[in-house]
Amino acid sequence: MTKDIVVKIVQNGLIAALYFVLTVVCSSFSYGPIQFRIAEFLLLIAFFRPDLSFGLVLGTFLSNLSSPIPFDFLIGTSASVVSLLLIVFCSPRLFVAIIYPVICNAFIVGAELYLLFNEGNLSFWANAGYVALGEAAVMAVSYLLLLGLIRNKAFMSVLSPSRHQEIKC
Repeated sequence: MTKDIVVKIVQNGLIAALYFVLTVVCSSFSYGPIQFRIAEFLLLIAFFRPDLSFGLVLGTFLSNLSSPIPFDFLIGTSASVVSLLLIVFCSPRLFVAIIYPVICNAFIVGAELYLLFNEGNLSFWANAGYVALGEAAVMAVSYLLLLGLIRNKAFMSVLSPSRHQEIKC
């Protein structure tokens, strides 16, 4: 195994662990109809580093194993996979990248909550709306934080972006 492969495996493992820890530590508001999953900001790293997508998916999968919602490890993780594919392949600008997780989670997780965990007898649209609001709040804060961080040379050096070095917001 070459050094580069080992480095990529370690980086993906660190991202997965960070996603998992952030989600589980903040579990009181990371699951359910109204959720603010702080770890979702990490999805935006794929905008700069598509090679870290595997770690993001693994972190999501492991976090969703702790979910009170049956099959969240499959359904919720699929929302992240679709979001990441769109971020990596269809995002010319960071502002566009923050929209995909909001839409994917609203529809996929909203449907999951409606069909599998509808304790409050909410409509599909209410579930989708609540998920979208939580995700939009996290993505908006993440976007604003990243706008500041990408101007920091030390942050960009640590991030080592493989694309979008010259950021278009």
